[in-house]
Amino acid sequence: MEQMNNVEVENASSMTEIERLEAMFKQITNKAIDNYQKELEVAQAMGDEEAQKLLHIQISMFRHLQAIFNFCKRYAIDARWQK
Repeated sequence: MEQMNNVEVENASSMTEIERLEAMFKQITNKAIDNYQKELEVAQAMGDEEAQKLLHIQISMFRHLQAIFNFCKRYAIDARWQK
């Protein structure tokens, strides 16, 4: 794995630009989700319901962003753009 701006990318030289963008985006957002899930565990252990609600929203937001990115990627690489 290659380290690029503190993010590990597997075999970046053989990837297209869109694949590198996707890999970086997924790694960054997955790291954020992991961090929020750890914070959520702490909030659950402390019984902090307000923090739990906020963290659930933040986790859902990042998952939604990943879905939006996947949709945009599929749209951007569609063959109709290659004309």
